[in-house]
Amino acid sequence: MKAVPVKHMARVGESELPELLRSIVTYEGEPETRLALRFLALTFVRTIELRQAEWTEIDLERREWRIPAEKMKMRRVHIVPLAEQTIALLSDLRALTGHRRWLFPNSRRPLQQMSENTILYALYRMGYRSRMTGHGFRGLVSTILNEKGFNSDWIERQLAPRSSSLS
Repeated sequence: MKAVPVKHMARVGESELPELLRSIVTYEGEPETRLALRFLALTFVRTIELRQAEWTEIDLERREWRIPAEKMKMRRVHIVPLAEQTIALLSDLRALTGHRRWLFPNSRRPLQQMSENTILYALYRMGYRSRMTGHGFRGLVSTILNEKGFNSDWIERQLAPRSSSLS
């Protein structure tokens, strides 16, 4: 059987990360979009997982986001630990969307989740066309953490890849 080629999504390099993060903080679009970009940078989940995130999945006491198995590619529950910065971000987000189902609702149709292109177009507007995608955070963080010598099993668990020998 022939291996399926891996398609790497556009992403900036480590040296460009500080400027990207500054661009996100100063982004003048919808506040929910700015928070979604920051959330991706802090959690490096897939954009579909971000867009489908519901408030009922967030446990601030346990400081975790439990993504149900049916939303994951491997059909296993994925637990995303929430850092202090992420908890603070969620507090800001709750003021905007806490009364809705989705953490990141669609700005025009709030009963629906954020559009699949919202993150990508925000990055385009910030000047990152062809240089960064929402999914690119995953590859960027994986590369940085691996190069810094972090345990590769921990990195894989956080990323919850399509196929993994980790259980």
